[in-house]
Parts: sequence; structure tokens; C-alpha cells
Amino acid sequence: MPTVVTTHLFDTTGGTVAAKVGNTNIQLSVPQGAFTTQDEVTVTTGTSSDVTSLVKGLPKGSVATIFGVNFSGGTPTKPIIVTIIDPSIPADGLMYKLTFKGQLVPLKSTVISGKAVVSFTSDPDFVVLAVKSKQRVMTFARHASIVPAIINQDAGTEKTYMPIWYVMQLLRELNIQSKWDGHHWYLTTATPKSYDHMNAGSGDMQIYVDGTLVQSVTGLYGTDPSTGRTTTFMPILYLQQALTKLGVQNTWDGTTWSLT
Repeated sequence: MPTVVTTHLFDTTGGTVAAKVGNTNIQLSVPQGAFTTQDEVTVTTGTSSDVTSLVKGLPKGSVATIFGVNFSGGTPTKPIIVTIIDPSIPADGLMYKLTFKGQLVPLKSTVISGKAVVSFTSDPDFVVLAVKSKQRVMTFARHASIVPAIINQDAGTEKTYMPIWYVMQLLRELNIQSKWDGHHWYLTTATPKSYDHMNAGSGDMQIYVDGTLVQSVTGLYGTDPSTGRTTTFMPILYLQQALTKLGVQNTWDGTTWSLT
């Protein structure tokens, strides 16, 4: 359960409040005029188990820090800024909003070694994940994975390649079955539909949906650091297109692949 770190009453003039819990220092800055009336703001912290009880799939030690900010009244009219100083925050860490449905929503934030800064106007819970430079995050409701990625230059363009084994595990949660034979990836849905006039492109690996070729890609083979085994990576652009054909809405911001 979340632990209350501090509670402070702000008025229209705004102000700053700081608190410390363990090795974590939290500073909350409220600009003048953010609240039109007095508002009690509560800052809370939690443990990694608070996150992993809602979000499956996160490896042990991946939650660098978690905290929440709650308003007693209305939504502030100006962004509030929170600065977290914590030695467990890595230079490549990523910050997310944790929804009550267990979804990790990527946030625009500044994260450096030992420090994270974010501005917001809602009252969410925040999670900072310890993600390394060659890792990326895949997430949907109540599930998230931190996976290895290959960044490769192709005709002068940087492309991110994701390991399809991890994608298969996520799709299984969405009741989409996978079969991979080394060159062909067969995806089977619970309610098959027809795909007409497909332009699958070219490549040495093929993705099939309910028996129809929907995408040909040029993949790569690389080592999964967590297992030491060779695994198959495909460009995320083509994986996105294949999932869209499956009816799985998804967005990619360069570090986090969000599926809905």
C-alpha cells in the first residue's frame, strides 16, 4: 500500500515542498495560479511489489522508484513539477504514469543518473523503470516487458529491431497464438477475418495472419542477454503494421511500444 510522505496545503500563490523517504528525495513545485482555491496535495511512495502486483512481466529489480501525487480538489490549471533524486534511477531510466488498470503510460520527462523531473496536471502514480541503453519496453494493460533491442542503420536510417519471442508472449495475453519456424511467423486469432489486396513487401522472413501473408521483412539474429541464446529480431515498423492488421492498436515513441 502507498505510504504518505508529506501533505501540504497550497493556495493561489503556489510554493514548494520537499520530503525525504529512505534514499529518495522528492520536491514538488507548484506555480502561482495553479490552484484557484486552497488545495491539499499529498505525496506518496510505494514499493516495487505495488507495481508488480498490477503489472505482470516486469523483471525483478526493474522498478527504480514509485511515487504518487494526489489533489484534494480540482485539477491544477498550470503544470506542477516534481523532481526525484534517487541513486537507483539509471541514466537511461524511463518514467511512466501507472493507471488504476495497470497500464504503464510513457511520459515526457527528463531522466539522468540519479534524477528524474516531470511536469503534470493530473494526479497519477509515477513509476521509473531501470532500462538500459539497448533495451526497450513493451506494454499493455496489466503487462509490461523490458526487452533487448537492436539498433541498426539501414540505408542511412536508424531502425529499431524487436525480439519476436517477447512479442509472442504479449500476443498470447491477447488470445493471439503464434508459431515460428525460423523464417515464417504464423499468427492465429480467435475470430479470423479475410485480408484482401495485401501488399506484403519483400524480405527473407514472412508474417502470416490467419493463413494470409501480410508482411515480408528482413530480420536479424542476435543474442538475448537474459538467456544467452540466439533469437530473431524484426523491425518494429513492420511489427506495428502486422499488429494493426490484427486489430491491435499500438504506438511507438522510440523507447516504449504501447499496445491496446
